Amino acid sequence: MRKKIVLGSLICALAGNASALNTSVERDKQILWPEAKIPYFVVDNSDSDSYPMEWLEAGIDAWNNAAPTSDIIQFFEIDPAAKDAYSNYMKVELRDPIDIPILGISTECGASAEKFRPDGGETLVVLRSGCGSRAAMHEFGHVLGFLHEHQRKDANLEFNLCNHIKAKENDCRNTSTLGWLQSVGAKSSFYLSEYDPFSIMHYGLQNNVKEDLKDQINPETGYYYTTIDFSRDPEKKNNLVELTEQFSMTEQEFYDQMFNRGLALSEMDKEAVATLYARGYSDVHTVLEKDCFTREAKDNSETGCSVPGEFRITSATSNFGAWPAEQVNLSVKIHTNVDQSSFNWDSDKNCRYNAQSSELSCQLGTLQPNETVEVGLEGILADLEEKTPFSSAVSTTTPQNPGLLDDDQFTDKMSVGGCGCNGCPKGQEATIDPVLPALAFIGFGGVLRRRKQ
Repeated sequence: MRKKIVLGSLICALAGNASALNTSVERDKQILWPEAKIPYFVVDNSDSDSYPMEWLEAGIDAWNNAAPTSDIIQFFEIDPAAKDAYSNYMKVELRDPIDIPILGISTECGASAEKFRPDGGETLVVLRSGCGSRAAMHEFGHVLGFLHEHQRKDANLEFNLCNHIKAKENDCRNTSTLGWLQSVGAKSSFYLSEYDPFSIMHYGLQNNVKEDLKDQINPETGYYYTTIDFSRDPEKKNNLVELTEQFSMTEQEFYDQMFNRGLALSEMDKEAVATLYARGYSDVHTVLEKDCFTREAKDNSETGCSVPGEFRITSATSNFGAWPAEQVNLSVKIHTNVDQSSFNWDSDKNCRYNAQSSELSCQLGTLQPNETVEVGLEGILADLEEKTPFSSAVSTTTPQNPGLLDDDQFTDKMSVGGCGCNGCPKGQEATIDPVLPALAFIGFGGVLRRRKQ
């Protein structure tokens, strides 16, 4: 029996904060809220100063009302007793500040957020009474599926360790490889926009700076002491000179805005969420996964393929967009001879096989957001010389989102391990070109994507 493919989203647990970032939303799959609707409710579990509700409401309003997202993103409050009426919902939990002296832990804020769960259920956001509106806006950005902007691989920020509250005496290394500044995710060609230092998903330059340094000017720079800062190396991308030229600012104006970023989404924040949740666009992809294949006669009880040329493959077609994809059609092409008497596919799918063209065509109908349909094929190849005996393509009458990765970019992403912290999830998908049908290939000499057991 075929093993079921699990198409999962990438979640990289980063110490001290949730994973998700704005303009570098690296095609993390199954993280989008269907039709951009996010039902939520609030639970106050704080014993001391309650979190001001106007802060939370300001965080919600920033995403709901800032053009061009005002007609796309819909956070709306629900009664906690009615949560089971929704397949997915966000729970905002208000907590007290953390203060555990014996462990050296103390924080007024310490906010965190989870991502959308494709299998349904609760997405938890924690806000502590020391967190302001900007922290709420930041965490709700995580909920929408965005990663930290300062952790982009092309950010090239430096960590001023000696200014950090946890710094050891005389330890003043400047590094970009420690803790929450360490870069994660795909390379820059997979981001939705250029690096944005003003993004709501970017940590402040004084994040966790020592208390006695917060209001002090660093005589070496002429600005406040910082824990993170911009590279001045002209050989590095997004160095300080590049950034000031990009935003048409003097160095003084640039730092003034970084230290006084206010309570608004940046322009690139708005553009990124509008691209990702573009109304009426789907994001349909197909992938071929090899369950088993053998070239020689052997006893293979684990996979069940023991006859030369025997194969079992699965074609998984998914809609990772926030909107339904209509009239989805899958085609699996066999590029070599196959023993017709051995060839079978899942009979419960609306598929037809054309022996003349050696093509299996399946009408999959409408795919809802985060829905995956699998079609299993099995048989025996009569010709083992062909290195890529199968390919698949998928099409839909719903427009594909043109702002996301095209076929070449996604293939490149897979080849460089661009899925993030621990490699790609099981069943990672191929992508689709916004104009042409998506293609996925399996080669039984060099397999493009091999299933992870």
